[in-house]
Amino acid sequence: MKTTKAVCGIDAITRSVVGSVSATCILPLLLLLAVPAQDYLCRTNNGAITIFKYIGSGGAVDIPSEIDGLPVTSIEDAFYNDTSLTSVTIPGSVTNIIDEAFYDCTGLTNVTIGDGVISIAIAAFGECSGLTSLAIPASVTNIADEAFFGCVSLTAITVAGSNPAYMSEGGVLFDIGQTTLIACPPGQTGSYAIPDSVTRLSAGAFWSCFGLTNVTIPAGVMDIGSNVFCECTGLASITLPDEVTNIDSWAFRGCTNLATVTIPDSVATIGPDAFADCSSLTNVTVGGSVASIQSYAFGNNRSLKGAYFKGNAPVADTSTFLSDSEATAYYLPGTTGWGATFGGLPTVLWNPQVQTSGASFGARTDHFGFNITGGSNLVVVVEACTNLAHPTWSRLQTNTLSGASLYFSDPQWTHYGSRFYRLTMP
Repeated sequence: MKTTKAVCGIDAITRSVVGSVSATCILPLLLLLAVPAQDYLCRTNNGAITIFKYIGSGGAVDIPSEIDGLPVTSIEDAFYNDTSLTSVTIPGSVTNIIDEAFYDCTGLTNVTIGDGVISIAIAAFGECSGLTSLAIPASVTNIADEAFFGCVSLTAITVAGSNPAYMSEGGVLFDIGQTTLIACPPGQTGSYAIPDSVTRLSAGAFWSCFGLTNVTIPAGVMDIGSNVFCECTGLASITLPDEVTNIDSWAFRGCTNLATVTIPDSVATIGPDAFADCSSLTNVTVGGSVASIQSYAFGNNRSLKGAYFKGNAPVADTSTFLSDSEATAYYLPGTTGWGATFGGLPTVLWNPQVQTSGASFGARTDHFGFNITGGSNLVVVVEACTNLAHPTWSRLQTNTLSGASLYFSDPQWTHYGSRFYRLTMP
């Protein structure tokens, strides 16, 4: 219940959020609604107007710079879920666009932000699915995380060249030093390489970028924050740099085209729902330093077959892999903390070995080969490189041990002066 909001310029009036109006304000409210120009409910504060409700007929709206002789300086959630709005011009008198001011205005296609605006708050233009472009004036020095999430038609965010706080490159919004990526417009498609200068991704930076298929993250990024890639349904592959230490809540939730994920050894924590509802995810490899996997982190991934752990058993609960009924957790010999189940999954020791003795091992006229032994139904990847001092490993084959052993054959071995092999998890 909010009790201090007034109808434009009339401080004594109080109004309930649920729609009831006190008897003292019925007549002034009726008078207000009878004047076509008065399309707003608002309150005064220190001689300035804050608009908290738009009651006009929609279409193209020019917000007034003053009402009853007082300047309009703030817009609260006045246009929340107003689907009748098609365009809006925000005057230079406005300094603050507050949380959810234009949230879910699905018919909004064009916004003009006045040169006086300083702050754009969280979700201010969230879910404005018809918005195609947005220009940030020089006056804006504070843009909250997730200000533009869900604007699925937004292909470019531009910034005035004289803005002291922000810049834009390729339609993507950065801080002025290009060290923080604030927002990738959700309408961007294809592959995107984050500039090497970036060390931080704002919360929700790529939220609902449905058309992105691949994102390259530079080595300087250490934290994948909340909602960064949430609902990137076209994202088919992602490579996390070895410097990443934390993957926060909902970071990749709903990435329904993501098939495999490798969590680097540098990561210590995987947050709640981080990879939940990734319906195409079949395999995940978890780095050896992961100490905590929080609730529902991989929940509802019904295509998941294997979760491969390189280190000791992390802290987890029974919801970590909730509803992943086809999956198994695999762990390495010599690691600790494993029981019959982990995070709701059955566990299996991943123990394949190359047999270097016997007639199967060695060079033949047309190939080099060896036997691989281990537990039944283990998936084993054979990789090769040519230089152990500076190895670049390439995947050669992915095999499933259907029995006691499997014979690996490399017909390309004669093309190299030397070649080294190793077995890895998928």
